[in-house]
Amino acid sequence: MSARRGWASAACGVLLAAALHGPARAEGRSLPVAADAGHAWFVAERARAAGMEHVLLHHASAMGCDCVREALVLPAAPEAMAATGSDVWLVMPAGSVGRRDVLRVTSARNPATGAWFAPAPPSVLPSLPGDGALRGIAPVADGLLALRDGAGLELLSAGRWQPLAGAPDDAGCVLVPFAGGPALVDEAGAIRMRSPDGQWTALDVGAAGAGRLGFVPGAVRPTAEIRVDGGARSVRALVRGASLEVARYDPPERASGLVAIGDGLVLVLPTGEGGAAFRRFDPVTGAPGAPSVLEPQPADATRWVCLPSLAMLALATTVFVAMRRNMRLKSGSAERR
Repeated sequence: MSARRGWASAACGVLLAAALHGPARAEGRSLPVAADAGHAWFVAERARAAGMEHVLLHHASAMGCDCVREALVLPAAPEAMAATGSDVWLVMPAGSVGRRDVLRVTSARNPATGAWFAPAPPSVLPSLPGDGALRGIAPVADGLLALRDGAGLELLSAGRWQPLAGAPDDAGCVLVPFAGGPALVDEAGAIRMRSPDGQWTALDVGAAGAGRLGFVPGAVRPTAEIRVDGGARSVRALVRGASLEVARYDPPERASGLVAIGDGLVLVLPTGEGGAAFRRFDPVTGAPGAPSVLEPQPADATRWVCLPSLAMLALATTVFVAMRRNMRLKSGSAERR
């Protein structure tokens, strides 16, 4: 068994090295990712006889390991993703159908085994029109916000899309899930965040700057990823009136995605054949660590430990009760004599 595990580890290492340092360069490509509340979602490609398929993977901090579960197989990579707790929203590209399909994938934790699973099939929601560039999505308490060119902010609520009441000017803006709520970010990097009561308020934080690539999903405070001199990436926490660099790295040759899981930053890397790896950033130095290939989550292994234990406990309880009852009957017989 140990030899087999060692062979598997070596094979994973070879695949990882080939995936991360292969000849094909995709520097600057973004891996579809989303994160919120200790959950991360990302999409990896996998070759099949019929062509390439895309695999939605789910990682939860509560798994307690660098592991992942396969949540859904998709015909294409999503055009946009946004997480809300342990669920994720997907907007698919329009393609030839002229509309953007919208899905919500739910997940739950098995209380007996601790494994995460899908308690229901993905929800197929009203689609978005295929026209107009999609400039972002963001979950809200009563549904999902979307921003398209020529349409303004739209809200999916009560089973239909409708213009968002009281929406602010969104010219030149993108819509992002941002530190716990939806936000509009303009070309200069100014941020307006929506409160739960629907009010949009400007945040007094430093601008990300012209090299902004995007904001880090899952971060509990505004955190931006920026392209800096030499092609490196700087990750900056936006604080009152300024920005503070918390990490820096050179972009890998393959597509990647940056997320925050819990209190830490993680770079997600595809490894080929529907797999992925994590590079965790040191919270003190900000340097990325070595890649760690994600294994399948320990699914039902604990069940085979728990159930026999419960069975033995139930048997012991039954025997104990029977013995106590027998002793009472004998004691009562003795007293009557």
